Amino acid sequence: MGSAPRARDRIQARSTTPQVAGVVRHVDALGRVVIPVEIRKRLAIAVNDPIEIGVRGDVVVLSKPRHSCVFCGAESDLVAYRDRHLCAACRDELSAEGVSA
Repeated sequence: MGSAPRARDRIQARSTTPQVAGVVRHVDALGRVVIPVEIRKRLAIAVNDPIEIGVRGDVVVLSKPRHSCVFCGAESDLVAYRDRHLCAACRDELSAEGVSA
């Protein structure tokens, strides 16, 4: 005889989003969250380093800002475009190919 699925099984079956295990921190009254020291060490984040805050779907993403071309990695002659950086050479190449940048 089959038994009815348990509530836990039904919830797990519906969940298609991968779960990320991590450290839980609470937002304080000023909207601040402390990044645990283990994570700061792993990502080489020091006091007063800039942190980029973004959103992907319904997930808040914290990352170290990259100041290099998203295509070739060049670090000079950069132009900001849609919150990303392009170097002049890649921008010119995209323009030549008809991509509006």
